[in-house]
Amino acid sequence: MEQEPFIDAQISQKVKQKAISSVKWSFLTEAAAKAIYPLANLILARILFPADFGLFAMATAVTSLGQLLQDFGLGRALIQTEHDPKKSASIVFWSNTALSVILYAVMFFAAPLAGAFFRQTALVPLIRALGLQIILVALGSAQFSLLQREFKFKSIFLSGAGLALCSVGISISLAFAGYGVWSLVLGALAGSLAQTILLLKLGGWRPDFSFDKELAKKLFYFGGWLI
Repeated sequence: MEQEPFIDAQISQKVKQKAISSVKWSFLTEAAAKAIYPLANLILARILFPADFGLFAMATAVTSLGQLLQDFGLGRALIQTEHDPKKSASIVFWSNTALSVILYAVMFFAAPLAGAFFRQTALVPLIRALGLQIILVALGSAQFSLLQREFKFKSIFLSGAGLALCSVGISISLAFAGYGVWSLVLGALAGSLAQTILLLKLGGWRPDFSFDKELAKKLFYFGGWLI
């Protein structure tokens, strides 16, 4: 019984250290994003035409609608679940992958409607290409949520840094090469791919083929209220 206060103090100290580390790495993630992207936009603004940014913004407006629905709140459910996190992560991974493929298919065939709405036929291939981000992000979403759950914000920072540097590097390089609006689209896709690869590597977790239907119902119920 005498050891219990000592054990509780150790646990409290570990939680405190994790919290401090999480705040530090979260701050660095935000600071890096606020430093890299504005500088990159200044450079790109000197190379690309305003119309290129306009087309990219319109395509992003369409694809962002799909991103709102792509995980059905399952990422938050995974972070807060009291059930086996590894088993829950597999459910989230396969569910997100399936949902993202369905959303991308809808977006692919609805792209001409968006082009007609904005009166920009050039938007159709841009939306179809940029929509692949939904699938790329879904492949790493379970890993991302597990890292948040385990307070591994350093790994999240590194994956975010990989996204920013790869996206900016590809976009600026292609802009100099004369790819116009496609430099922004391909840069965004390259960044998402880089982040997903880093999340899979840094997280260390791999999905299995188990799918607990009862647990899935609980996760979807929780996620449904969130969304």
